[in-house]
Amino acid sequence: QPFSHLSELSIINCPKLVGRLPNALPCLNSLKIDGCPQLLIDVSSLVQPSLASLSMNNVILPRESHVTVLNSLCDPSTTDEELLANEMSNHLTSITALSISDIEKLAFLPTWFTQDLMGLEKLDISNCQELITLWRNKVRIQACLPSLCHLKISHCPKVVCLFEEEQEKGGEGWKKQQHEGLPCMTRLEYLTIEECGMLEKLPQDLHTYTSLGVLRIHDCACLISFPMKGLPSMLRELRVSNCDALESLPELMTLNNLQELKVSYCASLTYLLSRGGLPSTLKQLGIELCENLESLFVAEGIKIDCPSLETICIEFCGSLKSLPE
Repeated sequence: QPFSHLSELSIINCPKLVGRLPNALPCLNSLKIDGCPQLLIDVSSLVQPSLASLSMNNVILPRESHVTVLNSLCDPSTTDEELLANEMSNHLTSITALSISDIEKLAFLPTWFTQDLMGLEKLDISNCQELITLWRNKVRIQACLPSLCHLKISHCPKVVCLFEEEQEKGGEGWKKQQHEGLPCMTRLEYLTIEECGMLEKLPQDLHTYTSLGVLRIHDCACLISFPMKGLPSMLRELRVSNCDALESLPELMTLNNLQELKVSYCASLTYLLSRGGLPSTLKQLGIELCENLESLFVAEGIKIDCPSLETICIEFCGSLKSLPE
């Protein structure tokens, strides 16, 4: 075993590299393959108890009959039983960081994904052109991703929502929404969504994400509003930019930990807040290039009572008519 002590393997942007990665890497801790479209990778043989970080971007998969991690991602017909029967699944719990990018035909993440990656702390999904949602209704009752702290979704143009939610309709035949989003992600601290042009909504129970401290949303042109029930009380940073359809921010007065608020390039904003004022804990306020913004608040007479406020920056808001007293 010439590579028996190898702990880190990265192969990046080698488009002509052909062949197959070695199978016997018992000490492998970090694996990153990016931009090697001709390199054959059997993920099931590489997943070892020692593996903590896995990044697979722009790769090709072998066509053997056995199931690999990424094959199951792309093929919805792969049953959970097939994957769970593979001894590889016993080692997925060791992975703490996972990055997947440029995976064709990936519409949503399968059930096994939320069942086996119990130790996953950081998940980064990017450039998945067919991704519509992360999880479907059936996995919401499962225990899933209890250790996840960082979640980033970027450059996924067909994502409509993070989690499918049942439509609430009148009549006894319809159940009210249950388990909206994934309330079991109690440790989620950082949520970033970038360049998801068809994103229409955020999870309706976002306020129950009790550990969420940083929320950043960029280039989501179809996002009209935030959830009616607001944002989690522990949020300390909110950044929103290039969301042209966004009409207003949610009420912020209940956010007793918010320190930084920055909004830019939101063309539909005529008022920053449709109700309430700014939380007293705010330290930094930035508003830039909101061309139709007329005032910070809809209601007149609201004063800014933020004793901790250190910085106010308002730039290129050509329609701004007044500031609070």
